[in-house]
Amino acid sequence: MDLKKEKFLYSKNLILRDADETDADFILRLRTDPIKSRFLSQTSASLEDQIAWMKSYKDRRDQAYFIIEDRASNKLGCIRIYNPTGTSFDWGSWLIVEGAAPYVALESALSLYSYARRLGFLTAKIDVRKDNETVWKFHENIFGAKLLQENDIDRFYEVTTEDIDMRLKKYQRLLISADE
Repeated sequence: MDLKKEKFLYSKNLILRDADETDADFILRLRTDPIKSRFLSQTSASLEDQIAWMKSYKDRRDQAYFIIEDRASNKLGCIRIYNPTGTSFDWGSWLIVEGAAPYVALESALSLYSYARRLGFLTAKIDVRKDNETVWKFHENIFGAKLLQENDIDRFYEVTTEDIDMRLKKYQRLLISADE
């Protein structure tokens, strides 16, 4: 299944904007941050490589990559949906700048789930590094993620349609744009 990319996704406090090559430096800084990179797959430290990847992303139909911004267009992070398989999708590449308000994590995840449901996806797959306890506990405690398996490095989760829909309903007030 191809992913229909959206230019913008809105929530109460955030805008998720489709990423482009002008975001390469910001994304690279997040991905090469010494603390954050401990929980990521390795990436080239070359800005040229990141720009090339972002340019090639525009033609891809198997993922949507968003920059998380506040309503003043300050970049707060990034998030990606990818690997559409039947009615399931993966999501990750979720990085948030240090010191961001606590609502950024919740609203960005809710926005992504809402978008995925509009596209017709039913279940989410999430792969989190075992050492990234804060993030896997977030998925378990906030979204009801079920641990499917783990290995020496990663924990693999699924979030069901029921859990997604329950959280979208519970936090519906956060998904309503402040402009509405």
